[in-house]
Amino acid sequence: MEAGELPAGWVATSLSEISSKLVDGSHNPPAKQAKGLPMLSAVNINDNKILFSDFRWITEEGFRQEDQRTKIVPGDVLLTIVGAIGRTAVVPEGIQKFTLQRSVAVISPVLVSPKFLMYQIESPRVARYFTDNARGTAQKGVYLKTLGATEICLPPLAEQHRIVAKIEELF
Repeated sequence: MEAGELPAGWVATSLSEISSKLVDGSHNPPAKQAKGLPMLSAVNINDNKILFSDFRWITEEGFRQEDQRTKIVPGDVLLTIVGAIGRTAVVPEGIQKFTLQRSVAVISPVLVSPKFLMYQIESPRVARYFTDNARGTAQKGVYLKTLGATEICLPPLAEQHRIVAKIEELF
């Protein structure tokens, strides 16, 4: 759907315009530990879920430093931006604390349903944008400036909720 083709009441905007936070995880993660707090990566985001398997343990001090960057809270949308680009999950209430490596971005939507944003990011139109704009040689990645420029097509909030309900009914 292009901006000129939007239904009445919808608006085209950029991801940066509808986000109070748009950051990626650590570019220089702390050393692995035998125990501590979890630091997740792109492998931990799959099927719209956050998976606590095969992750890096980091110290509490390392966690505090990394958490200053991401400050993950329920309702944030996580997006894989390196390697397997485009997998998403919404951070649920009551989840254990974690931080992220650079392969995952954290998006805090403003006046947008997190699930609606998650499903729109997974749309073929946005996936094409990521594919066309990914950079790198060994492993492709979408940088934050490119991510912020991603076009998001927004209906009114009530319609966002109806769309999410319909998608979830179909699944």
